[in-house]
Amino acid sequence: MEKIKNLVVKIALVLTFLVLAACSNDEESKIEVAYDFQVLEIVFQSVGESLPPMVAWDGEVGTFALKEPVTGVSIATDTGVLTWEKALALGENPIVVVAQNSRTRTEVSLTIESTLAGTYWVGWDEPGFSDDTPMIVSLDKQFEFNNDGSITLRNIGVEDPAGVGVWSNNENVIELRFSTGCPLPDPFIVPEIDEHILYIGTLSNNSDEGATIRGEWYRVDFNPEFLETVIGEFGMFISNEFFDF
Repeated sequence: MEKIKNLVVKIALVLTFLVLAACSNDEESKIEVAYDFQVLEIVFQSVGESLPPMVAWDGEVGTFALKEPVTGVSIATDTGVLTWEKALALGENPIVVVAQNSRTRTEVSLTIESTLAGTYWVGWDEPGFSDDTPMIVSLDKQFEFNNDGSITLRNIGVEDPAGVGVWSNNENVIELRFSTGCPLPDPFIVPEIDEHILYIGTLSNNSDEGATIRGEWYRVDFNPEFLETVIGEFGMFISNEFFDF
């Protein structure tokens, strides 16, 4: 009788192990999703879409969704294709894609990084300040933002470049430092014997209506010593194409 009891106990333990193992295998099964990028760099205010991901559904075909909404980004529920619009914010935009069916789910973390590199802007500056909303005055300058952090300045209507400089972005505060009288062709060499211009402004993304940068205009000179003098206001409007000279 004791041997029979022991046998029953052993059988019960084996059955319990098999049930737990089966549950464990179910929990370990998951959907496999792979996009062709982890960080995708795009041009600010551009519109586009990703390639569909490679996916193994672990049996039943399921659907895609964004775990949290991201302004300017949508996803096709059947294919997982990501689409971005002009409303996408400048800088890094974290995205979590969820793929799920009735059995299981998985999450994929991605980043779409929107950069000013490759954009074109037309702008103006004028001395003084006003309490009124800045008006669009004569747009006489065009800036090309380059991938290496440099800018090329042109006067509209003039083919040859009018100046060079550098640009930077820190949480939508855009800084442009450039010279129109510098004899040095290297934009990263800030002149120390001549004056140059400093723009510091805030970027606003107005989605399909475009984007603007507005702020203060400074003159920086070195004669007789380093001086940074605020002159007035400036404004810039995104063009995203070469101006027709």
